[in-house]
Amino acid sequence: MAATEHPDYEIEKNWLAYTRTYIDQVMRDSEKHTEKYKANIKEAMAELDDLDSSQSYINILTNTQFLHVSEQSFRQLSKVHDRPYFCRIDFIPESENQFQKLYIGKTSLFRLEDFAPIIVDWRSPIASVYYDGRIGSVSYETPHGEMHGELLLKRQYTIEKGVLLEIRDIDITTRDELLQASLSASSDSRLTDIIATIQAEQNKMIRADIDRPLIVQGVAGSGKTTIALHRIAYFIYTYAERFSPNEFMILAPNKLFLRFISEVLPELGVEDVKQTTFIDFMWECIGKKYKLIDPNEKLLYLLQEGRQGVELDKVWALQWSATFKGSPAFRELIDDYLQHIEQQFIPNGNLRLGQYVIYTEAEVKDLFVHQYQYLPMYQRIEKIKRVLSAHLKSKSKIIIRKTAKNYEDQIEDALDQIMDPKERHETVVRLMDERDEVLADLQLQVKVIVKKYMVGMPKLDVYRHYIECIRYVSGIEHKEVERGSIRWMLQDTLQRLEKKQIEIEDSAALLYLQQHLYGVKHVHIKTVVIDEAQDFSIFQLIVLKEIIHTELFTILGDLSQGIHSYRSLHHWDEVIKYVFPRANYLQLEQSYRTTIEIMHFANAVISLGRLHGQALATSVVRHGPLPEVQSCVDIRSLVHMIQDEVVRIHEEGMKSIAVIAKTPDECQKVKREFECMGNLSTIVLGEDEAMQPNCIAIVPVHIAKGLEFDAVFIVTVDEQFVANDIDSKLLYVACTRALHRLFLFQLGSGGYPTEDIDRSLYQ
Repeated sequence: MAATEHPDYEIEKNWLAYTRTYIDQVMRDSEKHTEKYKANIKEAMAELDDLDSSQSYINILTNTQFLHVSEQSFRQLSKVHDRPYFCRIDFIPESENQFQKLYIGKTSLFRLEDFAPIIVDWRSPIASVYYDGRIGSVSYETPHGEMHGELLLKRQYTIEKGVLLEIRDIDITTRDELLQASLSASSDSRLTDIIATIQAEQNKMIRADIDRPLIVQGVAGSGKTTIALHRIAYFIYTYAERFSPNEFMILAPNKLFLRFISEVLPELGVEDVKQTTFIDFMWECIGKKYKLIDPNEKLLYLLQEGRQGVELDKVWALQWSATFKGSPAFRELIDDYLQHIEQQFIPNGNLRLGQYVIYTEAEVKDLFVHQYQYLPMYQRIEKIKRVLSAHLKSKSKIIIRKTAKNYEDQIEDALDQIMDPKERHETVVRLMDERDEVLADLQLQVKVIVKKYMVGMPKLDVYRHYIECIRYVSGIEHKEVERGSIRWMLQDTLQRLEKKQIEIEDSAALLYLQQHLYGVKHVHIKTVVIDEAQDFSIFQLIVLKEIIHTELFTILGDLSQGIHSYRSLHHWDEVIKYVFPRANYLQLEQSYRTTIEIMHFANAVISLGRLHGQALATSVVRHGPLPEVQSCVDIRSLVHMIQDEVVRIHEEGMKSIAVIAKTPDECQKVKREFECMGNLSTIVLGEDEAMQPNCIAIVPVHIAKGLEFDAVFIVTVDEQFVANDIDSKLLYVACTRALHRLFLFQLGSGGYPTEDIDRSLYQ
């Protein structure tokens, strides 16, 4: 209800005013402290000297830490100043008589004089009572065990620019009206304002056991990205002593998606989290970039299946090759190659200094194959060089002394036993010259012998090793490999590699070779969150786990949106079997993004393909118009119809609008037609383009995953969506980008498989 109509309006208005005033006071104090710490640092810097600067260094470090905390506090409070909290709970702990009145927001704030909470952070244990509890008996988990009590009041607020607009009291029978209001709003601020509307099942996943991998299968719009980002924020808050923000990494499908979420983490009070894609992470680990063929090129080719001039055998071979390269079986072939070249790394013969054996071949082999097996191969070489050099250093002194002593004995014998003065002199001189030459040679050998001994090691970069690997596996037998298929794959791969080109399917193998041959430097990540994980292969997940040396993974995805399933996952069971056997697997079937009408239509679309056992989405109780399917005579009339609808949609208060097409070529055609009409601003989104305000986004469907818009226009110009597995997933992705309105426009008929969809689901 309107805040002014609520019986507690004056109380709540006064508390809001008090809270904002207190925030103002803390921010002013924070600014003063910031200036003080800066002055202290400047003074300590001036006192530094070369002789005794330890105290100055301590002062600099201490004040720098204080400065960081002060600035961070100021930033967080400035962000919540106009909307300091979103709900209140009244809670009586078990065995106590006095209830606690707690206001929950994005950050915490305590009164300095008595440390009483003014705002409770949403990540605190007791905040779970708001997300999970109903009026009555409740419990929540803390580091010290389960706490019990009674929830007396659960109240939600709408606050804008410091003004209390609405107050809602939630009881057992009341629907979550704040959630309804949020879902009905424009897409512009949904992701950043979602803390207030986190649902119980989402909260469970956000706070799930940190020490077990978490796999979430979530339908479109179920809040997977919300869970991913808020789980990081929760970890950093709850386990601050265990993790720092820069030890977290988010892997997203593309840079466009990264930009979409980039503003959210700072809003949650989290900064410095690494955000990247798998490909960029691979380049970083390898330390060098190679020419990457557009990862979507193969998808676009496969979409041509059935067209004239498209070879079905090639389509099948491309799919098989991509699938195999992402499989554990391909990793086994690479392991065979690594085992094969391991023998080339072991030197032939013993390491000798003169006639003395420093290390036998068997001993060196034992070092390489067993004692230092935990190291990458080239690191083993360097380690063994150091071991041999150290051993040589100690032994060489003994050998040189022993050799010198041997010559001294011979000289003594010559002096004692040779009677002829001339012969004695010649013998002694010869022995002394020989001694000096032998000792000089030994001294020289000590400097170069290890390097010469190890000189036979193959010196190839990871790219050349991959080429050699492909050549090697082409000549071996493997129980899981059908010879004709792998022969085609190997030939195709070699042709590209010789041109210095790689595909995304090669990325796991390259990274795996890098890890096992050279190692990966400076990876300080402890926890990984993967969004849109259905587009990852098993091999990619295996190599990530190996490189980062952790099982602290949060993996979120939707197999129904697996548009790259020819090279990625088909079942989450594969991940559990091959990568994370201890994983906690959870499902989200409730969609919060779209209306019931749009979700029913999208479910009918995805049912045209292979579901692989995953459940269909159920939508929250939010209704809207049926999706509209319209036919047009030409592209000009199609774009004209879109423009007319956009005007009406803007009048309804909706802001973000997207036109989604099957291919980039179709997007460009639609863009050119919009430009000819000149009425609306448009931008074709690629992975490197950012969305612009007041601009219609034209998006190829394969890039649209993870994005959302108030209204979506799906268009077919030259292309069609047919009732097969890939097309049903693509169309499902396109449909589920829409929050409120969905339109499907086509030239003529046959653009969509509507003949296979219940006519009551669209108009």
